[in-house]
Amino acid sequence: MLEELKCSVRKHSKKQLEIKVTYPLNETDKTNRFNLDLYYFFPAQLRVNNKRIGRTGFLNSMRINTRFSSPKMSLEKVLDVDFDLSPLSRIEKLVDQNLGTDLNSHNKMIYELQTLSNLYRTEIVSFVKLIKREIKKCQRKDIYQDSIITKMELITIFLKRFRILHTIFLNNNLNEDLRVALNWADESLSIITEKWLIKLFDYSDDLTELNIENIKNVINNEVLYRKSMKFRYHPRRIGHVTAGIAAGVAMAVTVLITIYIVNYFPQNSHPFIIAIIFAYILKDRIKDILKGVLGNMFPNLTTDQQLKLFDPALKNNVGRSSGTVKFTSNSAIPENVYKIRYKKSNLFRRILPANSIAHYRRSIRLNSGVLRENHARLNSITEIIRFQISDWLQEMDDPTGDLWFLKNGKKIKINGNRVYKVHLIIVLDGKKNYHYNLVLNRSGLVRITKDEV
Repeated sequence: MLEELKCSVRKHSKKQLEIKVTYPLNETDKTNRFNLDLYYFFPAQLRVNNKRIGRTGFLNSMRINTRFSSPKMSLEKVLDVDFDLSPLSRIEKLVDQNLGTDLNSHNKMIYELQTLSNLYRTEIVSFVKLIKREIKKCQRKDIYQDSIITKMELITIFLKRFRILHTIFLNNNLNEDLRVALNWADESLSIITEKWLIKLFDYSDDLTELNIENIKNVINNEVLYRKSMKFRYHPRRIGHVTAGIAAGVAMAVTVLITIYIVNYFPQNSHPFIIAIIFAYILKDRIKDILKGVLGNMFPNLTTDQQLKLFDPALKNNVGRSSGTVKFTSNSAIPENVYKIRYKKSNLFRRILPANSIAHYRRSIRLNSGVLRENHARLNSITEIIRFQISDWLQEMDDPTGDLWFLKNGKKIKINGNRVYKVHLIIVLDGKKNYHYNLVLNRSGLVRITKDEV
């Protein structure tokens, strides 16, 4: 299960960062719980801190999408008529049983079509990536030649069998929406086939003539097929409650101290003024400490985000998630995170301004027993978190600057690229650690690199 718990970071666009997390469903537990911790270390000059961005601004820059992970199933299994989990076989059986006329079976049919499209995409993408890896590893074309021939044959057989459904769906009892859904699924399969097989032509020099011809035939057939079918290519936040409680307790303590001071020191005397200042300082410290304590005692009441995970097929909630964010410092982060961030020595660290650190914690609870019972093919949940980073860029200097050097006694001007590095440490359920370097300039994300942990 630990191997299936994983995450990745990629550049979604120049100004959007995407974090993809996969949470596996345990085969025996009725409930699964996971924690995700993101630690962002920002250069001080970017001023990504509580004063300029704040918790609300940080959370508003996030978009979270949760979905079922695409199941992995070979085309051989999909084509196996005796394999009960095959979405293609399930669709055929639903039609044979004259189902699809009532709302429940109608929704089942739509669900199986969606599953089939996602499953097919996963299978084709995995195959193309596998062939690319094999090409890079060895120079012998015959090693992967047979695999390509077999896969092209399977794709052709699969698409032909799937498209027989168009004739079967002419059944007058079927809702017109199902025919539309079938057309959409068919178009999706065709585009997936062409889009990903074309990528293999980047390595045409490493493919045999027979392989190139096989791939070309499948792609051309899909282009012609789409033309014949006339397809077109194409938080809720309630933390203020506990904050108010903390402020109230802190104020009560301050009032009691003030009453005590008035009884023991003359008003406006030096001891009186010093004691009042001390009481004011103590009030703020009590408020901050109590907010943290109450947050740990009642996490469901103090989270900045509360989301329910809704399953459209079951029309019911199958889990919930929550998230909190705080701006912190090196002295307050866990020791393992500190060691990962500062693994590489830097002689100038002591004289440089300290990083501004944003810590985002996300907790998710899944009713895995209910999910497994109603989705036999499901083995994990995928969450995609996208950060809009525009606010991070506002304090940056221009992305390029003029630099000069001497060449043959002449002063030569060149453009220098000015970049900033944000360190992202990810702790996944306290078991897996990741370290990414986000290289940015004022235009947005330049590149993302990953350090070994």
